Amino acid sequence: MVSILLLSPFFSKIILQIQLVPREFVTGLAIFTCMPTALSTGVALIQLVCGNVALALAVTLMSNLLGILIVPLWISRFLANNFGTSIPTEKLLWSLIFTLLVPLVLGK
Repeated sequence: MVSILLLSPFFSKIILQIQLVPREFVTGLAIFTCMPTALSTGVALIQLVCGNVALALAVTLMSNLLGILIVPLWISRFLANNFGTSIPTEKLLWSLIFTLLVPLVLGK
């Protein structure tokens, strides 16, 4: 989980140095490195290697829940500085909390 949420976002700094056309592709790839693993991907890859599926599910769920809080910070830190723009981190964080976390807690 540490590598998913803490290590891979640092690759966005390296990716943003790559000179590819269109530039939007590089930006999208940098944003992708800041995101946690998708639920189906995390579990499917572990099943392929006959790993501990329950552990993979638990780690994927925890990284996705923590990702709601951490991803806005990584995006504002790594991407906004490189483009000379500001990202409303607090607004993005509250939006994610109200659209993802609150319904999950309420059971809807």
